[in-house]
Amino acid sequence: MRSTSKPIRPSRRADRLAKLSGLVAGLCLAGAAVSAWSVPPGGGLAGSEVSMLANLTGELEVSPAGKPFLRDGFLLPGDPARGTLEIRNQTPKPLLVSLRAAAETPDLVRLLQVEIRAGERLVYRGTLAGLRRPVRDEQRLEVGAARRLSVRAWLPEGSGERSGNRAAETTLELLSAPVGGRP
Repeated sequence: MRSTSKPIRPSRRADRLAKLSGLVAGLCLAGAAVSAWSVPPGGGLAGSEVSMLANLTGELEVSPAGKPFLRDGFLLPGDPARGTLEIRNQTPKPLLVSLRAAAETPDLVRLLQVEIRAGERLVYRGTLAGLRRPVRDEQRLEVGAARRLSVRAWLPEGSGERSGNRAAETTLELLSAPVGGRP
């Protein structure tokens, strides 16, 4: 038996609608691809990576312990990174505590500005390079006492070309000694 039915062909209108839908879908995909490949806005500035963690000592409990308390993966000039560190005297004697920085990467030590406060009291303000020497303002911590340190780090305005795509990985060293000794 022979079939006499003709194959079903879409109407010209349906054919045009299918072509138009394909064109629209292709344009949407092309727009999405161009958008994904474009360079993000930002005036051409590259950010710097800044991180700071505290060393662990037997005399002081540090929080957060073993991880950065200040971190910014895209620090731009004039936009500070902030972090907080809590230290607690866990010895049976009062301690004098001082600070200094050990920068793991030399990229930004002369450019990065750092401010450290113990409560409202300014402990240090200057460059990361200057913080490589122990801070003269020693903090006295009684037995079991805690102190919160607020740290702010920033790149000066106008330092974009000198600071972009650089890093400052720093350990804030906590130096302590019993009252009457030297840290």
